[in-house]
Amino acid sequence: MASNIQLNAGSGGATLATDDVSSVQYQIAKLAHGTAGSATLVSTGSGLPVQQQGTWTVQPGNTANTTAWKVDGSAATQPVSGTFWQATQPVSGTVTATLGATTNAGATAKTSDYDSGAGTDTVTSFGIAVPASGGAVMIPGDATNGLKVQVTTMPSTTVTATNLSTNVAQINGVTPLMGGGSTGTGSLRVTIATDQAQLTNKLLVTPDSVALPANQSVNVSQINGVTTTMGNGVSGTGVQRVTIASDSTGVIAVTESGTWTVQPGNTANTTPWLVTQKPATSGGLSVFAATSSDGSTALTNAAQAIKASAGQLFGWFIYNPNSSAQFVLLYNVAAASVTVGTTNPLFMLTIPATSAANVEFGNGIVFSNAGWSCAAASTAGGNGAPSTALDAVFFYV
Repeated sequence: MASNIQLNAGSGGATLATDDVSSVQYQIAKLAHGTAGSATLVSTGSGLPVQQQGTWTVQPGNTANTTAWKVDGSAATQPVSGTFWQATQPVSGTVTATLGATTNAGATAKTSDYDSGAGTDTVTSFGIAVPASGGAVMIPGDATNGLKVQVTTMPSTTVTATNLSTNVAQINGVTPLMGGGSTGTGSLRVTIATDQAQLTNKLLVTPDSVALPANQSVNVSQINGVTTTMGNGVSGTGVQRVTIASDSTGVIAVTESGTWTVQPGNTANTTPWLVTQKPATSGGLSVFAATSSDGSTALTNAAQAIKASAGQLFGWFIYNPNSSAQFVLLYNVAAASVTVGTTNPLFMLTIPATSAANVEFGNGIVFSNAGWSCAAASTAGGNGAPSTALDAVFFYV
């Protein structure tokens, strides 16, 4: 039979908690306590009050009770007496131990054979009076035994000497060299005073560097270890390098010889050179194609990269096959960062219906960012794709 039963099962009565034990239902009840008219359920936070009646007996050896029992209702700790089964009982609290009947105040300690003084030393309240001369004293334990303590008094000595005559064998751990001969590790370093009026013996000194007096006339044969080249002639290792000041007011004559070739995109020369253009097999413009006939992708509203670094645009050819004008956008932004209709272009070209536009510049249009791109739209400022993609070719460096 299952636990729990329903009261008044015919009309859906409440369920009574029971425990089924061998087909017998035992009712499960909760304990409560309190005065008349009140009830407090017994729980882990509110226990059942218990009032002591009778006498409590503590069995010997009950060491599990580390806290004393209160047997008379007071807060006092009651003594426990009797015969215990343990030979040695645990002790807690404060224990006062004495040596015999006294604390040995005023006792006499034995001196050892190492004592440098005569007689004995007096012990006062277990404190040891140490001889001034040092030595060993005995801490008493009983009349004959004790703990030996070796006491040593270190002297404090200050050595002073005037005109002390000493035979020094070494200086800083090195034996000094005496008499004539070549220098070695034992040679003593000597500093000559700069205010010395004269030297008794002349010294031949080869300095690492010499400071010349002001306005001194000196015949210099080398500079930085290289013999200088004098007069006109072909320059070589001995010719001194000279930098011309940028604020010089004089005129420097420069005679040009040879043929000069200026490559497109040479932006380092801010002042234009007067040159005659000459066709060459290298150094020309690069081409980016966005067309439908050569395997590339014709220009529509998805941005395409013209160049992945900064450069200049020198021209284009663009054909619009649609029956309405279309708009070509040039961005100074990498293609991956362009949102057509949102990203502002560097400039915009309007290509008339079914028409082509082409131009080439002598001076390029600068695109300064590391990456620039192009796209097309069916409306100015919009992002709609042309009905038919535009064919476009761009010339750049």
